Amino acid sequence: MAVVTLDQHRKTLLRDLARLERLEERHRVRAEITRAMRGAVGFILGLFMAWKLKIGASLGAKLLVALLVAAGFAWPMIALAFLAIAVVILFIFALFHGGDAGGHCDCPTCDGCTYRNRRRERLLEMIAHRRKWLTEGGALPPRRLRGSRLWPMNV
Repeated sequence: MAVVTLDQHRKTLLRDLARLERLEERHRVRAEITRAMRGAVGFILGLFMAWKLKIGASLGAKLLVALLVAAGFAWPMIALAFLAIAVVILFIFALFHGGDAGGHCDCPTCDGCTYRNRRRERLLEMIAHRRKWLTEGGALPPRRLRGSRLWPMNV
């Protein structure tokens, strides 16, 4: 078995860190492009819908409706939050005007509500761990994942 020096570990780790950072940047760019494309599709569909359904009397009103639909396509979670706020406000108005509270929340447990992207979170943890090792140094370099097993960098 060949003996690998700490300097060789450092070079390997720097290459690995650069690869992981490129992967993170690619993920970020892909997310921005996807958001822009969803917004463009939403704008076109919203404008077409406003035109065909005769929503809004003027062209400005039609463009406003199209922009609202585009925002819903580009940022669905924000659109859902605004929709939820509107539903809560309507619910409160219905209660004050003799409406019934009616029912309960049907959603299951919110265990998975905080789930974002586990692979991306793991990637960010690996980047932070390698940066920490590069700044602080240490006897043993971080290990890399290959398949489902951890394997040391000197093998």
